[in-house]
Amino acid sequence: MGEKYLGRHLIASFYNCQREDLLTDPARLLKLLWMAAIKANATPLESEYHYFDNGGVSVMVIVAESHLSIHTWPEYNYAEIDIYTCGETLPEAALHYLENAIDPDFIDVITLNRGNTQIIKSLSGR
Repeated sequence: MGEKYLGRHLIASFYNCQREDLLTDPARLLKLLWMAAIKANATPLESEYHYFDNGGVSVMVIVAESHLSIHTWPEYNYAEIDIYTCGETLPEAALHYLENAIDPDFIDVITLNRGNTQIIKSLSGR
């Protein structure tokens, strides 16, 4: 019997992004993240962004199942994507949607299973 987890966490580095125009546009990135959440079968609740003096942005969408975020370094055509979801969601679908939109030449992805339910139950006594 395999281990069960509360959620999956995808951490992706997007290198040499061809859609440079998106990397400095927090409003458009917010729309992309919102739509990526929907593609993942997640429920978007709130969003926020911050614009930095160097042109980079940080954008976050809070979903009922956790969060999606993107942080950009336009001077390097680089972006970091963070997608953490729980429940019956498809974080890979969100990542694929963002990959198609931002069009990086190379992606490095780390996938983490978070919240081992067996350990949680044994330590909480439930």
